[in-house]
Amino acid sequence: MFSIRSGHGNSYAHSFHNWTAMIDDLPLFAYARSCDPATSRESAIDTKLVATGLRLVFVHQVREHGPCTANEAVESFENNHYAQSVRKRASECEALGLVRVIGTRACKVTGRTAQIYEVIE
Repeated sequence: MFSIRSGHGNSYAHSFHNWTAMIDDLPLFAYARSCDPATSRESAIDTKLVATGLRLVFVHQVREHGPCTANEAVESFENNHYAQSVRKRASECEALGLVRVIGTRACKVTGRTAQIYEVIE
């Protein structure tokens, strides 16, 4: 599903490294407190890895679809639970500087006004 190369033949290896480097710098305190037992910290690491992967999938989908809403980015996913997990990473990707909001319009999936995202190169 997620690939470092797009169907257009462009290599994203350098960008992929930059994204993962930024995400790797995120502290685990967002996932576990220092007073938590070791098992909680291990779970926090797993959660951080899963969230990192979901963020990268969201960025990839926005890149493939061009400027789009979060729902439009994941519309093609057959697994709705997975699609919603990816969709929910939109604001995190924006906060990390991976995507930006360029405006709002009616979403082609929901019909509601939604933010439009584009990948920051």
